[in-house]
Amino acid sequence: MKNWKSSELHFIKQNLDSYSDKDFAAMYGVSVKAISSMRNRYGVMRPKYQWSFRKGGKPWNKGISFNAGGRSVETRFKKRNAA
Repeated sequence: MKNWKSSELHFIKQNLDSYSDKDFAAMYGVSVKAISSMRNRYGVMRPKYQWSFRKGGKPWNKGISFNAGGRSVETRFKKRNAA
């Protein structure tokens, strides 16, 4: 396991849009998995993957209707017992 220096972490955070994980792995002489694990450990996420959580972002399933399969529809609402 590589001990990451703060200068290395800062460089990676600042250049996420410019380089891929494969490029960072080649720069630091580690595997792509090591870069991915480091980003998970320190919470370094790529901004383009968070597009749907920004204000005004459209969810992928907007406007799609859903009906559950099986007997879900006929057993969903039961009539009241007259007691």
